[in-house]
Amino acid sequence: MSGAGSQERKSAEESFHEYVLRVLEFINKAAANALNAAKMRSYESCDFALAQVVAAAMDLRSKINAAREKGVIKFAEF
Repeated sequence: MSGAGSQERKSAEESFHEYVLRVLEFINKAAANALNAAKMRSYESCDFALAQVVAAAMDLRSKINAAREKGVIKFAEF
């Protein structure tokens, strides 16, 4: 029975890992959009893209902390 619980945890951890990567890819693209907008002096577009970066990063941090509290992921201990 403990093997099934371990398998479920690994599956949840893998799903969470994939989610984190997708969100970070979105953040990377939004940051690139902000940079390109700034290069073109389109500050309204730059501001919008930066708002997307900040919102996604804050949401991701919240989800990481929730996953840690639920035991889906663990932080390295030093």
